[in-house]
Amino acid sequence: MKMFLLTASVLLSTITALPCSAQIIAEFHPGFSGVSALPGGTRLDGQTFTATSSGSLGSISVLAQFLGKPPSATPFNVTFQFRTVSGGLPTSTILGSVVVDASGLSGTALGQLSADFSSQHIAVVAGDAYAFLLSSSSTFALGGNRDGYAGGQQVISFDSGKTFGPFPPPQDLDFTASLAASPVPEPGSYNLIGAAGLIILGGLRKARERLSRSPRS
Repeated sequence: MKMFLLTASVLLSTITALPCSAQIIAEFHPGFSGVSALPGGTRLDGQTFTATSSGSLGSISVLAQFLGKPPSATPFNVTFQFRTVSGGLPTSTILGSVVVDASGLSGTALGQLSADFSSQHIAVVAGDAYAFLLSSSSTFALGGNRDGYAGGQQVISFDSGKTFGPFPPPQDLDFTASLAASPVPEPGSYNLIGAAGLIILGGLRKARERLSRSPRS
């Protein structure tokens, strides 16, 4: 029986997993994205959105650009906050926060800036509204365009996130919000799982046969 279990264990140990593409729960990508917000200092800019699926929050990506060149000796950090929403605006409830080193941002063009929330295990529920906010000690730019996302709106705060209002005129940030990715077995791994199961079952059957042939006291 030990030999059967050892063989099955070896088979199972060879199972590999493919990374699962993260499920997008909200996004807005206009045909053209220009500078839509200038967060920095006590000003926070962000976006509310409605989740289309339930799960654990993965990442949030935006388009960003540094205004000028950051000092080479000091990392340029951007803070992403994830908050609940009430009445179409962010509340004071911060569900999670990630600080991202954005020193690699271009000073001449918008580029992708992402924050990974997956390690914080933040539950999102389909149909509920949430908000992400961005801030930094230095002013930088976020990309977006005129109002075109029906599930939320671009928002702004001038008092470090104590109060918020809709961005005037109505606009939306260029963004993607997704769930945390879960690894799935490679197609060939299912055959190994089946083979391991058959080996274990065969070992159990042989063990029962030996017990049935053993003389009883």
